[in-house]
Order: sequence, then structure tokens, then C-alpha cells
Amino acid sequence: MCARIVTVSRRTGVEIPHSLGSLSEPDDAFDDLATDPAVIVGVWADSTLVRRGPTIFTVDFIRHVPDPVRRVLVARAMIPPNIALDLRDQIDSAWREYTRWSMPEDDQ
Repeated sequence: MCARIVTVSRRTGVEIPHSLGSLSEPDDAFDDLATDPAVIVGVWADSTLVRRGPTIFTVDFIRHVPDPVRRVLVARAMIPPNIALDLRDQIDSAWREYTRWSMPEDDQ
């Protein structure tokens, strides 16, 4: 029997189903995001490339495959500058939290 896991939105009360493989740490900011596995697919990437055009940033997510050795584009996000700036701020914030968690200061 397969377990059914859902997130229930605190604001709307809507149940959002999840597959066991796509769960992450719970976070209030993501409670109201609906995901449809038929439309939104998670991918694994071990490198990125970022390019800037005149009106858009392109972020390529790449997976290195060992046999035969090659690089595979697994996702591409094309975002306007204001969203790129917001993404940078969110990554900076997440990095600071990760650093505090993974490298706690010595209590002396």
C-alpha cells in the first residue's frame, strides 16, 4: 500500500498531494504552492550556468553523467532581472541560514 502525503494550506484549507520522493523540509512560504507532478518535475543538477541577455537571465541546470561522459541540460529557467535579484536575495538568505546551521560558532 502506498502512503498518501499531503500539505494542507493553512490559508485556504486545500490539500496538496506530494510524492514521497519530492518532500522537503516544511516551510510556511511554500504551503500554498500547488504542484502537479504531471506538469512540474523535480530534477537533480550538479552544476549551473547563468547567462545575461538584454532583458532576461537564463539559468541552466546541468547534470554530469559519467558513462558515457557527458553533460545533460535538465532544466532551464528564463527570468527577468527583478526576479533574478529576488532569487539572489533568497539564495543569500538560505546560504546564511545553512552556514549558521552547518558551522556553528564555538561556545567559549
